[in-house]
This record gives sequence, C-alpha cells and structure tokens, in this order.
Amino acid sequence: MKHHETMRPKTGAIDKIIGERIRARRIALSWTQQKLGALLDLSFQQVQKYEKGENPVPPSTLAQIARAIRTDIQWFFGATETGVTSHSELREPIEVTSAFNRLGNAKLRRSALAVVKILGN
Repeated sequence: MKHHETMRPKTGAIDKIIGERIRARRIALSWTQQKLGALLDLSFQQVQKYEKGENPVPPSTLAQIARAIRTDIQWFFGATETGVTSHSELREPIEVTSAFNRLGNAKLRRSALAVVKILGN
C-alpha cells in the first residue's frame, strides 16, 4: 500500500443488508439520518455510510442502533417476523413507507392505510 492511501475497513454483502435494514427501520420511524445520528452521537454522514454499507457497523454500535430504533439485534441478521431475509426484499417496503410519509394529512394517510389493509386481506 502506498503511504498516502488510508486503510478502509473491508465491507461485504452483510454490511449492505445491515445498512438497508437500518435505513428501512429509520424511514419507518419517520426519522432523518440526523435524528438517528444525534441519538447515537454520530454524524449523519456516518449513519449514511452505515446505511449504504460503505462502513461496517461495529458490534457495540449495532447494539446501540438496535436499541435506538426499537428492534432486536437479531433482526439485522434475518431474524424477522415478516420473513424478510435479503436486502432486495426491503426495497418495496422502503418505497411504500417513504410514499406514505409524504402524504399530506392524517385523513389521507388513514385512507391509504385502509386501502392497503383491504388489499392485504
């Protein structure tokens, strides 16, 4: 390695999955990266890097994130009630949650939720 290069932690598929799960849960809570970062004493840039899988999340930080986003640490590794096991399966719920959060008022959100519940049955 050249002297001017810095060592970056190597990331893999699991880092991307964990990052996407962090992002999905953060969005479901209607939180910004800034809010999650503030709760964890991290910059929003660091949260962003974790969510993109650019930096691996240290185990102690992962435990803090799990507590902050009100989930179990096993959830990051595929232990879910919904059976979601791959990061590609998280894309649609993220899109739905994002669209729902953009709805302008409570009446519209309740109507959209009623439609989704009907379609789900």
